[in-house]
Amino acid sequence: MDEQTYKSYWHLAIKIIVLIVSIIGFLWFVKEISWVISLLLVSILIVYAISPLTDLLEKQKLSRTSAAAITFLIFILMIIGFLFLTIPRMYSEIKELANHAPVLYQTLNLETYLNQLNKVIEGPEFTEYLSGAFDSLPRALDGIQDLFQHFTQFSIGLISGFFEFLIIMFLVFYLLRDIKDIKNNVISFFPKKYQNEANQVIDVIDLKVGQYLRGNLSRCLLVGIFTSFGLFVLEIRFFFLLGLLAALLNIIVYIGPYIAAFPAILVALSYSFETAIIVSIMYILIQSIDAFILTPILLGKAVDLSPFSTILAITIGGALYGIIGVLISIPLAAVLKVLLNYYYLDRVNKDKKSLVD
Repeated sequence: MDEQTYKSYWHLAIKIIVLIVSIIGFLWFVKEISWVISLLLVSILIVYAISPLTDLLEKQKLSRTSAAAITFLIFILMIIGFLFLTIPRMYSEIKELANHAPVLYQTLNLETYLNQLNKVIEGPEFTEYLSGAFDSLPRALDGIQDLFQHFTQFSIGLISGFFEFLIIMFLVFYLLRDIKDIKNNVISFFPKKYQNEANQVIDVIDLKVGQYLRGNLSRCLLVGIFTSFGLFVLEIRFFFLLGLLAALLNIIVYIGPYIAAFPAILVALSYSFETAIIVSIMYILIQSIDAFILTPILLGKAVDLSPFSTILAITIGGALYGIIGVLISIPLAAVLKVLLNYYYLDRVNKDKKSLVD
């Protein structure tokens, strides 16, 4: 091996080591400030959802600051109104659930349902598996009581959450007001010959992420309303709480609706096996409406991710940042796809041009 080749390998090895150390350092830094990053990302998602109103008001000859202030005020009033309408009912149903947890378990008549299931699904192993799962229910229901009894710890968490909420609101207002300046500053970092392309990419990202967030929020809200109304008509206890759970978990595509349906079916079992079947059918019907009507209308091809990409993004986001990671995973995946597509198409176009030349 000559000296020149040896130096080349040595330089390459140094670059690889520096790259690995840099990546590890970056990941460590991100982990250390994950709390700040989570708050910032949530703030950005909120801004994406409500910024069209600011843009609309600005077109009515209002200053950007005034438009942002009005949008922010409307957003705060909507939050207050939502909490005012939902918290009393939510508190009442959680208290009722905690008080009736033991009674709920006793009235489930699980052995009867196991026998009925055994007639449909033959085989002792399956029944034993279900029996073991149902045997763990008393502990889960006792956990609900413990959760309610330890209200002091919950209050401390609530106070901490309130301060985080204030930080998010602070960020939301200033991002609403200064989002255009921030965008221009980001574009200014690119060389002049790439600034027009960077502006186009950012516009596409704005469009896709904004459409996804606003469409998804509307979709989840409608699913929650449909679920609560259906359970109310069927006279199922905790209909409001179960509807709220359905709305929140519907954000987690593919998996969330099944998780939300389980407690509703469990409550329905305390009435009768037939009621549980009806509730199951209701959930399937609502999810069909969501999949075949709401999603195409409200989301369309906002993110255009395959099911595999979506599940992978949710898994990675949840592993890194928990619930916040699940919420931001799909928008971030959509951004990544836009960047990769733009880079790929740009390379393809350049290759075609070079071939023609």
